[in-house]
Amino acid sequence: MIPNQLFNEAKKRNKKFKIALVGCGWFGSGLYKELLRFDFFEVPIIFNRSTERARNILRKNGIPEEKITIAQTSQEIKEAREKGQITISSNLSLIKDLEDIDLIFESTGSLLAGTESALFSFDAGIDFLTVNSEMDATVGLILAKKAREAGVLYSNVDGDQPGVLARMIEEVKLFGFKPKVVGSCKGFLDEHQNPKGVMPFVPKGQDPVKICSFADGSKQSFESVVIGNAYAMDILKEGMIGPKVPSRHDIVSHFAKENLLDENCYVDFVMGINGTDQGAGVFVLAHREGEEEQYDLKYLKKGEGPLYLFFRDHHLCYFEVPLTILQALLYKTPLLVPRTWTLDVATYAKRDLQAGQKLDDIGGFDCYGRIQKNTILQQENTLPMGLIPFATLKEDLAQDEPISYDKVELEENVLVMLRREQDELLKKGEIK
Repeated sequence: MIPNQLFNEAKKRNKKFKIALVGCGWFGSGLYKELLRFDFFEVPIIFNRSTERARNILRKNGIPEEKITIAQTSQEIKEAREKGQITISSNLSLIKDLEDIDLIFESTGSLLAGTESALFSFDAGIDFLTVNSEMDATVGLILAKKAREAGVLYSNVDGDQPGVLARMIEEVKLFGFKPKVVGSCKGFLDEHQNPKGVMPFVPKGQDPVKICSFADGSKQSFESVVIGNAYAMDILKEGMIGPKVPSRHDIVSHFAKENLLDENCYVDFVMGINGTDQGAGVFVLAHREGEEEQYDLKYLKKGEGPLYLFFRDHHLCYFEVPLTILQALLYKTPLLVPRTWTLDVATYAKRDLQAGQKLDDIGGFDCYGRIQKNTILQQENTLPMGLIPFATLKEDLAQDEPISYDKVELEENVLVMLRREQDELLKKGEIK
């Protein structure tokens, strides 16, 4: 969709699109501020674990105290909205009773809260967008199925690496190129890094655990699974290759060494070197045959071919999300949704762990994740990384040892149940 076309169409509709935000951390609060720039968006309700944080976000953006209501029942929400109040609630279950809401946007960063929000949204018959790649890479296929059954939309969004790559993939395919490797650029990777170690590098307003999930490679794996499962991609090896490249211009030569002559497309990443021109980049390596085409592409400064680099040196997170929101509202079209389950995230011990220990969160002190083929994950009974916050060890584990289902006891919650349901449907071939 052409951005101007979307925004012009929204203006023509002459209506306020009502969006409920779930989660107002760094991403959600930034998106709230962006939505205020457009006169066709309205955010009448925010769900957040801390109602005080949500209240502060509203105050910061010029909403007077007398216009804010804290509500914990559906009736309280209804009464507040009748009075023209902006409502805040910490009770996610109220999502299923919402009326006159066009879209739910979720950015909690929590797999459990995200999953609950999605299911409540489906119950309410409301389209659901998420930036929660951890959730999407754990139960995204079953959530997409349930959304279809409910007749609503489920989609990941613009702004983060998976959404940006989806746009690039569709563009290069339209130009006649065949994507072969898609990925992003990293500046640092240490699978044993922990939240204490990253503290000197944590920006203001950011969560050290979340930042550590970037540093230890887990987030990279989740995001690669999201784009990989949307396009039935593969990996060249467990954890991906991640070659070090002095410059973005060296990306082609490094991956040209791999056997890319098959029909597959692969997810991977590159490691930058200090002072490189990669930025917060994403890339697509795509193949194009034809003697004349290659001659002209060389003239157009795209290189010798037949493998060509398409590069974007930024992803702008919440700044870009309104584009996906409008695409969903105006045309009921998802940007990025799992269509298969070729890839997953395997769990490894970040340090020596003891029996009886409850594992901490993604990006914590206990575990790191590596992207793996789902078939191998299933064969080896490996615990998906997305379930670790709900796992307690039944035996000791050594550093770097893979963590399997039979070595943990899992809490019973909707996320764990959905993952089991997804695995069963995959085994039966009822979803792929």
